[in-house]
Amino acid sequence: MAHNLKSNKILFIPDAHYLSDPIYTRLAANKIEKFNYYYFLTNFPMNFVQRNEDIKVDQKQFDKIHIQNNPNKDFFFNIIYKANLIYKIKNIIKFIKLYKFYRKDVYHTLNEYSPSIIIVTTDMLLINRDIYKWAFSKNIPFIVYQSAFLESPHYNFTANLKNFLYRICFNRLLNIPLGRYNNLYGNEFKDSYLFLWGEYFKKDYSGKKADDKIKYVGNPYYEEVIAGSKDIINRIKNSLPKENLNILICTNDLTGFLTKEEIEKIFVIYQKAIIENPNHHFIFKIHPGESEQKYESLFNKEKVKNYSVETKQTMTQLLGYAHIQVSIGSLTSFEAILSGIPIIIINSKLLKIADHFNNELDEKVYNYDEFNEKIRLMNSASFYKSFLLKRKDYIDKFMKLDSVDRLNNAIIDIFANEI
Repeated sequence: MAHNLKSNKILFIPDAHYLSDPIYTRLAANKIEKFNYYYFLTNFPMNFVQRNEDIKVDQKQFDKIHIQNNPNKDFFFNIIYKANLIYKIKNIIKFIKLYKFYRKDVYHTLNEYSPSIIIVTTDMLLINRDIYKWAFSKNIPFIVYQSAFLESPHYNFTANLKNFLYRICFNRLLNIPLGRYNNLYGNEFKDSYLFLWGEYFKKDYSGKKADDKIKYVGNPYYEEVIAGSKDIINRIKNSLPKENLNILICTNDLTGFLTKEEIEKIFVIYQKAIIENPNHHFIFKIHPGESEQKYESLFNKEKVKNYSVETKQTMTQLLGYAHIQVSIGSLTSFEAILSGIPIIIINSKLLKIADHFNNELDEKVYNYDEFNEKIRLMNSASFYKSFLLKRKDYIDKFMKLDSVDRLNNAIIDIFANEI
């Protein structure tokens, strides 16, 4: 396949900003000499609220392309993700007209910039499926760059039936690819390239994606986290045991994944731990799709002083003074490990997702007594020494280093082999 090399432009199209932007800023700052990066904001509605992003693109340093003509973003969001069937039927004609108008504007911008390469951080978005079609028609490489843990959701019968009807009605009849083609991230299109952090993540693609379409490039942001972990490790190593630990709880948006009763069980664990450990300080780092009010209302602030809800400090800042990190299998726990901070995973059996944390590395708990015991266990120098040894093996398994060079070499290799 002959590729378009006339423009030497790489368009980077983000999904979740707090995951995508840290990758983009480092790639653009360390670009291949003959290529220029452009940050392409299609402004398409995501399936969760984007707010409190940890890292924003520096508009003075990097060129940004922004689709201004996204008509009625809230309408798009509601009809795709939230609206009931009656609302969808009533508004289907409006949706078709608006989306085709919007897609035409996106295609116009793509034609105007005429990129040599397109990099996205998900291929599961409606507009990204259409961008792939445009790239394929122009013989332009389309790369899906892993920005988070890879999950292959196990959809139930109803969800699969709904998607089948979407593919028939929208994808085939209306030429609007609202239905997904499969459940595997990075594999919507066989001809797209998939850039993974390391070989560990290849297991899901065996027999499903050709080996020459997969490259192992690491993650430049997480590589910086590893490189900067020395200060955190020395701080914790020199302070244990400690009477007043800082315990960072990073929340998950569990709506639609767990029942109200299951979520309540997790909240009870948090509440008991905070009340019965008054010497330790508990900090809630709120998921971008959640509201801080839900956690502010857990306690009477006049009576309970040893917790706070954080929305302004970045993850990097919070990890800078945490001693333990807690989540329900969140990607934030991966960043904590890379930073040199031990983790506790709460009630992970409730979430039917892949477990990317080694059994020997994380400390899984299912009730308050186990949670409290793990906090006590982790507050020791011997535990932390053992954790650091296991952490090294964990990083070697999950993450390729020299990520910027690997990415640049992968892009050059794509052209060298396919021109």
